[in-house]
Amino acid sequence: QIISENAVQQVKDEVGIQSMCGHNPFIVNCPFFWQSRKQLFIVSDFMTGGELLELCQSYGLLPEELVRIYVAEISLAIDFLHNAGVIYRDLKLENILLDEDGHAQLIDFGLAKWLKYGSRTTTICGTRQYMAPEVVSMEPYGHAVDWWSLGVVACCMLSGQVGTNKQNYFSLPLIFTDVMSVVARRTQTSLYLKPV
Repeated sequence: QIISENAVQQVKDEVGIQSMCGHNPFIVNCPFFWQSRKQLFIVSDFMTGGELLELCQSYGLLPEELVRIYVAEISLAIDFLHNAGVIYRDLKLENILLDEDGHAQLIDFGLAKWLKYGSRTTTICGTRQYMAPEVVSMEPYGHAVDWWSLGVVACCMLSGQVGTNKQNYFSLPLIFTDVMSVVARRTQTSLYLKPV
């Protein structure tokens, strides 16, 4: 079986990035890695709370106070990655697990890439619903695309609209619920702006 050099480098990057993140409280710890001739095994801490996606599907829209906590925790994880020279590129509800205390834990660094802050890349990757406009339109992009994806995650949690549309969210109108505060509306709107 022939494996492209790019795929090998991507796996090396995933392991390297995951190793560097082990001490962050909002990124799942993966203390062990090993490989067979054809497979890489990554062992991570067990997250008893399940996926954030499952929580959203079970309850619909989440209480704003809880959304604030999750957005803050995910923001700290993303900020940590960016300061370490990493762009995550696959932030979505499915890649956020909850630990036994209900705190957010970012997982799956398969699309993450070492990228110096301020630099740009052109690889089209991620999950379409969460992709920033410049990724979809094949323009060079930087770390700001992770903040766009966080905006989509926040919109999903605040509106209760999860997995209902396979389109990219920037082509859909913002939906505000009657129970949203002015702060939540402003935050949702500002996170939804196209990154520059």
